[in-house]
Amino acid sequence: MIDCQMQIVVKRESMNIRLFFLICISYTCIIYTNQFLYPVAAYKDSQGNQKVIVINQTLARKIEVWLWDPITKNAVPALPSSIFTPVGLRMLADNSGFSFIDNGRIRIKKFNKRSPKAFDIYNPIYQLGAVEWIDQNHGYFCAKRRDRYCIFQISMQGSIDLIAGSMVCDCLNPKKIGSELFYIERSENESGHHYEIVQITYPNIVQELGTFNDTQSFEQRSLALLQSISSEHNSMNEASQHATTIADFEHHPIMLLTMISHTKGLVIEHPVSINEKDATIPFICHLFERVNKKWQHMPLFTFNMPSRLIVPTSNEQLCESILPLLPCYADGHIYFCNATVDGLSSTIFDYSLTDNTSQKITSDSSDQYFFAPLIIGSKLFYGGSIGQGAHECFNIDGHLNLLSKSL
Repeated sequence: MIDCQMQIVVKRESMNIRLFFLICISYTCIIYTNQFLYPVAAYKDSQGNQKVIVINQTLARKIEVWLWDPITKNAVPALPSSIFTPVGLRMLADNSGFSFIDNGRIRIKKFNKRSPKAFDIYNPIYQLGAVEWIDQNHGYFCAKRRDRYCIFQISMQGSIDLIAGSMVCDCLNPKKIGSELFYIERSENESGHHYEIVQITYPNIVQELGTFNDTQSFEQRSLALLQSISSEHNSMNEASQHATTIADFEHHPIMLLTMISHTKGLVIEHPVSINEKDATIPFICHLFERVNKKWQHMPLFTFNMPSRLIVPTSNEQLCESILPLLPCYADGHIYFCNATVDGLSSTIFDYSLTDNTSQKITSDSSDQYFFAPLIIGSKLFYGGSIGQGAHECFNIDGHLNLLSKSL
């Protein structure tokens, strides 16, 4: 399961293999020829000091998570790298820690705790996506139940509730804005897949307070699971009946739904199939918004990603697949990375929604990949490939340097 649910066909000379880009959740690691370093989240600690969470994908098939101070440049490990394989990292709502997916399990790492704790999920769901946290007690995520992807709410007590689902289509990439939930609905017809952006009212699910590692009896968990399964069909029908289509992309595959407000959002169109011999993969960024009480959508710009960092057969594949390469939005600007024609490097661009123009913000390089940045205040922090220069970013004292630019 992925955060964006990009399904694609990789064409070979003798066969077609259907692959799923597992952006946030599961992946296949092979021996890497590149090392990657990039920021994924930021927060302020209890003293008000800015901290950045950085992922380091090493040459030794490991994902390391570091806490970095952009002032002192010092970095300390946030997780034991030899134990966990974290992907889909998300900050908790109160910034007291972060959640991640580790081999199909949701784990939470509190900054004041030595080790992360795991949720024991008894519901029959799998291929879990990254958890987006609403408040200190609740979050939502996408996962597969039976043969369809659905959207669920999770509590810190470990209870799971169905929010949106259908017996005939997939509900993907949810984003909550206020009391509304937006997501991509993927259905099937005679001509293939059909894609829509839909909207529902986020349900008011009342649960008891507590912490996720509270001891609960086996009888309580069993009863909750039985009740969840028995009401599954009715809940799915009810959610489907109340969904409103706001943008119909027909047979054009889309992913990475980003809501700017409750009336405006972005989505990425990806190709139905690619040739594994192609150096780059083309994508299109679309804007959709409600104007005069009517929803409309339009393409903004096209960009390319390097195939060697995405295709699972590559020895340079990113563990988080295309996630570090995806565009990000901040204050009327879309920041994205665009690969060169040969796919051997990438640069970062800034697209302005005000005047609909793009400008390059990093210099060209023949062998350097730059990833989409993390915006912190008035600065952009970004990473990418560091190849044989890993010693320049880390030394024995845990000193680290991310590249940055002022806005």
